Amino acid sequence: MKPLFLLLPLAAIVSAAELPRSADAFVDSVGVNTHFSYTDSVYYLNFPLVKQALLDLKVRHIRDGLHDYGQGPSPVYDIHNQLAQAGIRCDYVVGESTSPSVVSNYPSVVNDVEALENANEADAPGGTAWVPGLLNEISWLWPLAHSMHVPIVGPALIDQTWWNANNSYQLLGDISSSITVNNLHNYLGSYNPETLGWGGGCTPGGYCYGSIPWNMSQANIDGPGVPIWTTENGYTMVSTSSGAVPETVYATYMPRLLLSQWNAGIRRTYIYELADEPSTVCCMGLLDAKGNRRTPFTAMSNLLRLLSDQGHSFSLTPLDYTISGAPDGLQHTLLQKHDGTYWLALWLGAQTMDPHTHAMLAVPNVPITVTWKGNSLGYRVLKFDGSGNVATSAHFNGSSAQLNVGTNVLLLKIAMAL
Repeated sequence: MKPLFLLLPLAAIVSAAELPRSADAFVDSVGVNTHFSYTDSVYYLNFPLVKQALLDLKVRHIRDGLHDYGQGPSPVYDIHNQLAQAGIRCDYVVGESTSPSVVSNYPSVVNDVEALENANEADAPGGTAWVPGLLNEISWLWPLAHSMHVPIVGPALIDQTWWNANNSYQLLGDISSSITVNNLHNYLGSYNPETLGWGGGCTPGGYCYGSIPWNMSQANIDGPGVPIWTTENGYTMVSTSSGAVPETVYATYMPRLLLSQWNAGIRRTYIYELADEPSTVCCMGLLDAKGNRRTPFTAMSNLLRLLSDQGHSFSLTPLDYTISGAPDGLQHTLLQKHDGTYWLALWLGAQTMDPHTHAMLAVPNVPITVTWKGNSLGYRVLKFDGSGNVATSAHFNGSSAQLNVGTNVLLLKIAMAL
């Protein structure tokens, strides 16, 4: 493997009384894309397998297309109603050719309508001809969604070129008064989730084209101040393809991607997609075309399982802690559960594969010490590996942990007396 040298450790990072966020709120921020209308795919042909995968994945949100199957019973309607019974709800993408009457009728045939989303990637053809049609849909879908008491997700636009003064967000104009949340398809190519970007148009903060913050800055053009969802993100797993990563790299990046999106302030992230299907170039699915689970599925499932804390209301309390020996590039997320435990996610935001040559990069682990104040009941260390599996340490007493942090996410579970 090609060596990758990190900068020398910086001075200790002190986070005095950092207020955590809810662990379950993080879990609730994650969803996946599905295609249950694709009758030649595992989604339709083996729904029981796909349903069990969704349950094991611990997601509560899916994103799918809204289609007209008529007033009568439909296997696709039945699929969505079964998922609703399991607590899984859907963001429905509405195509521009869909009539308002079909949309307004949907709650009478399915029970899982969570949100309505404007047309998908309407600017894909380029030029400007797409603008009037999309604005027309926005004009009628917004009041219709209000009458249905569901939020409206803005359109995902994919022409985000910094060199074009009239990119898609600028061509569409300010639509903030007609959307509840804005929308990104901020795929990262072969780059790590924490990348500073790989193009121009850099923001004053140093984030360039391709980075999560840069993409958010583009969404703020057509929806200034509007909360943001990412309705598509993920990686292609064909190691010989440009812009792709091997499955093992995706397994390492998966927890980091979800946590990095959360840290950036993106309210929800839908991974594209749950399973491979004939219309998509192989391979983006957390399941393959037969429903076999890939390692990114394992990583995502384990992360959400460990942090799930559904059904509990409680007040978050600050944690006063210090990280000593923290290297440049150290990332963290602090979460809390209702039982008072803190879950501190730590990782190095480094590339594990060269995005140009696809050579694997050796990133050495770095020793750090985490020390916290308060009435500590001890801690455990949970480490993800490159296959998405998690090893859990024994319970240790004390209020200081010596850790080796690397590119795979490490969770420090800290128990405190309530």
